[in-house]
Amino acid sequence: MRMMLKQTKDGQAVYAIQNLYRVVYGIFCVAIGFGVFTTLREKTFDTASIIPLLLFLVGLAGLTYRETWIFDAHRQIVRSVFGVAVFVKTTELPFDQIEALEINHFVRGRLQTGPDIVPKGRNKSMVVFSIVTNDNNRRDIEIISEKESGGKTEAAAKAIAEAMGFAFRADREYDNIQKMTLRDL
Repeated sequence: MRMMLKQTKDGQAVYAIQNLYRVVYGIFCVAIGFGVFTTLREKTFDTASIIPLLLFLVGLAGLTYRETWIFDAHRQIVRSVFGVAVFVKTTELPFDQIEALEINHFVRGRLQTGPDIVPKGRNKSMVVFSIVTNDNNRRDIEIISEKESGGKTEAAAKAIAEAMGFAFRADREYDNIQKMTLRDL
């Protein structure tokens, strides 16, 4: 699920999952739920009806999933809200415990890093957006493929760092030159 940055008028930067995903999961829940309701109403519910019921529950979990990072400049805290439906965990991190916001790149499935490591097959090039605390711990905000990010994760991290006065570190700039393969032709 792709996350987007919204800056509010009261000095907050909110990095959260797009509402488009909720709309898609909502439509899915309505369609599957209508089918489950019909089988229950007509009293034709049997063991084969368990699969649509499980799909409905998965759609409902996707609909109620929350992942939000709120950077509040006035209260000087970063609040993380994560969970499903009523099972939500909220944590707060004061600004004075944050050393920097950081962007790192890696190739999934490869232990070594560097510019000469090439993504192959299912091992995609990934982007990690993290908060680095003063005791050198990292709290990952988003891990996404570099192709799906398209530079938006890097731009959001930099915008949040500038708006909140954090240091910003990146292991490299976003590579906007895409490698072309035979499949692309």
